[in-house]
Amino acid sequence: MNFYKLFICKFRNHQFNDWEYVYDHKCFQYRHCLRCGEEESRDNLHIWSQWKYINSECVQLKTCLRCGAEEKRKLDHNWPEWKYIYTNQCVQERFCLRCSEKESRENIHKWTTWKYITQKKCIQSRTCTRCEATGQREMHQYSSWISGVNCHQYRFCERCGFKDEQENHELISTEYTYIESGHTIYERHDHCKNCGYRIISPIAIGSS
Repeated sequence: MNFYKLFICKFRNHQFNDWEYVYDHKCFQYRHCLRCGEEESRDNLHIWSQWKYINSECVQLKTCLRCGAEEKRKLDHNWPEWKYIYTNQCVQERFCLRCSEKESRENIHKWTTWKYITQKKCIQSRTCTRCEATGQREMHQYSSWISGVNCHQYRFCERCGFKDEQENHELISTEYTYIESGHTIYERHDHCKNCGYRIISPIAIGSS
């Protein structure tokens, strides 16, 4: 035995030959070191065919050209445009162009534009031109915001007179840290520079 060669392979790298298949119909490979004779092997080194669709399904198959192993993968359907089924209904269907799987969906309406029902009310309605379904919503026509006291604002609907209100503070934030019952408390204090409104929000609690 050549101990010099063994020494080189132990403390450096082996000098392997190329990987070679051992059997004709298996995907098992083998190689050995040309210096010390150490062997290595690996399995499942397949040589795959191209992906091909299986019949009229949305599934593809590939086959190993050596051992016959197979892998499958499911693909997205090839959907056409949605189509309405009936003249006076809002149901749509579509069929995959490859496997014929069906999808359907309902309430795909074709709405008219929103219109107010009466002059002094803020209720709007619309109608589907296919199935005559109707929809309603409240839609005010507000004036600009008017500032009151203590950051209070209000506005009126110019159609029905409804009054909308809100508070519009200009907040300044300050973070504080203090010890309480052996814990470090982190807080953010927000106060309005105009009216004195204040809110305290915990940020985190940690060990002291």
